[in-house]
Amino acid sequence: GSEADRLALQQMENALMAAAARGGSTTAPRFLEACDRLGRKYNSTAMRCLQMGEHAQALDLLQSAESLIAEGSAHPSLDGLKGLTYNNLGCYFRREGMPMEALKWLRQAHDIEQRVGQGGAARASTFLNLCAVYSLLGKHLDALGCAEEALSNLKIALRDGAAQEKTTVPGMERVDQASMVAIAYHNIAVEQEYLARYADAVASYRKALGVAEKQCGPKAQL
Repeated sequence: GSEADRLALQQMENALMAAAARGGSTTAPRFLEACDRLGRKYNSTAMRCLQMGEHAQALDLLQSAESLIAEGSAHPSLDGLKGLTYNNLGCYFRREGMPMEALKWLRQAHDIEQRVGQGGAARASTFLNLCAVYSLLGKHLDALGCAEEALSNLKIALRDGAAQEKTTVPGMERVDQASMVAIAYHNIAVEQEYLARYADAVASYRKALGVAEKQCGPKAQL
């Protein structure tokens, strides 16, 4: 990570220690809020490290986020952070070529998000990561189902005017919801092709291209 990331993390770690000293309890609202902020910073920095090839540092940061959740006595207010951390651990292990380990973390992220009613880009990101792992394992019907679930979550979020949060998806920098729609259509097409549903695959590729050109322009990364 950058020097700015290191300084920001140090400040947030100090804030957490101060909140612990003042509150005296790991379930005090101020302590839990500080945990959540720091845990999310650990996650965002970890994913930047992963994109830059700093894999060992990424894992250290994600494990720090895990430890924070334990410090907060796995309080329900940290469930969102837990789902995010487990999703990113799944992404990490997929990148490390360990699909079964990735699947373990992603299933846990999926279960947490389902329990707390998480939707939008975060939920879609978990489904896209699951899609990538199932595809690696040759489970293309499961992969297709996950890509379709990702698309469904994104369409609901966009229809409802949800905040345009950014999230990490396989093989990409952090992207917005509209770009994720194109990625979801592309993944659907890939899995349809694996399943020999060629006409469906062509239609899905065209949708992916149409969304990508409309949202990002013809020369964008997508």
